[in-house]
Amino acid sequence: MAQTITPKFNNSKEEILHLLDLFKQEADYEKLNFISKVEGQNIQERIKSGITIYPLEIKDIHFFVRESWKIILTIKSTTNTNNLFSEGSPISIFRAEDRKQASLSKISETELTIIVDGDIPDWLEEGTVGIDLFYSEKTYREGERALNKLLEEDDKSILTKRELFLGYKQIEPYFEKLPSSIMIASNFNPSQRTAIEKMITTEDCLVIQGPPGTGKTSVLAEGIKHLVGLGKKVLLSTPTNSALDLLLMKSIEKELQPVRLGQITKVSEDLLPFTLDSKIDAHSLSKQIQKYRREADNIRKKATKFHRNFNSKLASERKELWRELNGIRETIKNSERHIEKEIIRLHNPILATNVSASNSILYKEKFDVCIIDEAIQSLEPLAWIPILKSEKIILAGDENQLPPTILSENKELMNTLFSKMVANFKDSERIVFLNTQYRMEEEILNFSNKEFYENKIQSDQSVKERSKIFQPMFESSIVFIDTAGTGYEESKSNESESIQNEGEANFLVNLLQIMREQLELGKHDIGIIAPYREQIKKIKDLVSTSKLENFYNDQIEINTVDSFQGREKDIILLSMTRSNEDGEIGFLKDYRRMNVSLTRARNLLVVIGDSTTLQNDAFYSRFITYCQENGDYRSAYEFIID
Repeated sequence: MAQTITPKFNNSKEEILHLLDLFKQEADYEKLNFISKVEGQNIQERIKSGITIYPLEIKDIHFFVRESWKIILTIKSTTNTNNLFSEGSPISIFRAEDRKQASLSKISETELTIIVDGDIPDWLEEGTVGIDLFYSEKTYREGERALNKLLEEDDKSILTKRELFLGYKQIEPYFEKLPSSIMIASNFNPSQRTAIEKMITTEDCLVIQGPPGTGKTSVLAEGIKHLVGLGKKVLLSTPTNSALDLLLMKSIEKELQPVRLGQITKVSEDLLPFTLDSKIDAHSLSKQIQKYRREADNIRKKATKFHRNFNSKLASERKELWRELNGIRETIKNSERHIEKEIIRLHNPILATNVSASNSILYKEKFDVCIIDEAIQSLEPLAWIPILKSEKIILAGDENQLPPTILSENKELMNTLFSKMVANFKDSERIVFLNTQYRMEEEILNFSNKEFYENKIQSDQSVKERSKIFQPMFESSIVFIDTAGTGYEESKSNESESIQNEGEANFLVNLLQIMREQLELGKHDIGIIAPYREQIKKIKDLVSTSKLENFYNDQIEINTVDSFQGREKDIILLSMTRSNEDGEIGFLKDYRRMNVSLTRARNLLVVIGDSTTLQNDAFYSRFITYCQENGDYRSAYEFIID
């Protein structure tokens, strides 16, 4: 079902040049979008829309890692609590007309920490500052760099990858013999074993298609274990931090020696010891580096004081302080580089998101194998970043799940390298389809199986033998509750322009309280999904002020579908949100997002929506009919308590 029209090209170079042009257009669009928001509104309007925090005062500045500075700022107003910032967000710090790009490291109600690369501008300490949500220049810079590298004709290895992956070179049906020392765990099914064996034996590339619940990540972990055991240096990459954390966790479970690159603010707390920064801090030279950093802080403070009381007599002394500071920074950089090289040499696999694989630490590193998981979410230019560092390439994903996010009107970038390789390698030995799922009840599986997977997925026997937790409240593990006629109309937030449906949100929370009483939910974890952030916010507010508050803290997760990619819950409640007289459903038309939402539940899936609005779309009409014929179709009125 996931099809994208691909323009035809005469050769691979022409295709890459076209891709480079598309990528630059996307970069320009995102940059202009942010600039227009900043320049088109005054500070108070930006604060209200959640893209600005102001006023802020500098509390402290410390020299950080890799020639960057950690700046702690105090939030001087209580009007900034409802904002769109999160840890790891790219930002722009400003004072009057001056700006400097940075990244947000930590944020609370009273304080935030940012990381600034390079030198700190003088204006930063001259008074009140603010931060704007911005876009990541690094993402586009590194993507363009990878594509330009791909255009080089003198590197035979790169040229071969370009020709083969894009379909301009015929695939050779060659696999090495599986080493006799390899003993694959007995719990893997035939399609999984095939994937693991080919991960080890393929000479150049492999595509693993892993539909929901088929154990793709477990397959990758087993393959990685054996590749590392054979002495192969392995680079693991994903487009998202959450997917990378999952691979890191699996690598730890396999008793490997992984290290994860990237900002520690984007890493789960229990995985922090396995990050590069934590490894550096634990190194024997760390104390000396900390001493150098303190010296750098003290010298910077002295130089800044000279700036505040500047006159011609102090110019040479201030200049000498900056010279001394730069000398210490160079010493720190060289010491850190020595430690980083040692850590990279001693650890395997190395983990990095597509963009963080461009880290200077890996500049001259060559890997035997690169594995990209959730590859369907990788914009093609970014996928090439880790690929160009490696000999053998393995891409894993599912083209019927979440695509990359594209902001501009031109959707050609939605056609990812994973999609191209699936099409180009069709019917070849370079593709493995995992065909057995272990997650969901068959009633939950069957709609997506028919719509997206041509009924190729079968359920393991263990799924068929489960007890039915939906009884006695529901008659099936898949339920559609129809809100038609209830008056639960959608509305648009004035501030964020996102859609919400307060009536449907209230109904969902009341339904959850009924389910808690009738289905013994205390034993099960629950996910609540909505397509719009404003609806998520509304549901969170309602749950946190209801009788479910303690239950919410322990067992309920509420978020958009993006946060649930690659994950599962015992019970999923899905708020469709849209309800209007025109039958408009917005980006619910991205059926791949719906596929992910429908396939997260192990035991019970409850979809709440307005059939009058949804059934105008053929896909949702088929879904409602499926629930009527194969699941449990109910009216919201059955659960409304006066």
